[in-house]
Amino acid sequence: MVFTLANPWSPQAEAVRSLKSSILMAKTKQSSLVILVVSSTAGEGKTMLSVNLASVLAEHAETCLLDADIRRPRAASTLGLLPENGLKDVLVQAFLWNGR
Repeated sequence: MVFTLANPWSPQAEAVRSLKSSILMAKTKQSSLVILVVSSTAGEGKTMLSVNLASVLAEHAETCLLDADIRRPRAASTLGLLPENGLKDVLVQAFLWNGR
């Protein structure tokens, strides 16, 4: 659930907006920024944080959310999307296209 959109005044949404502010204040003069959300085990909220953080960052600038979890990709389904290709498909296609 994208709670930053569904319930923008919730404490959780405010926490994500606070994180966004901290990230943007720490950003140097670079025009782009890469954020990696990881954890050691499943079920710790990586997808939920990533989707909601991308949502609030998109209010500020162009934002690209890449779900690199090959075993359990869930960002698309959290957003209500049904992707035709996953990251694994794209990487295999790129590998084949390069003639390897």
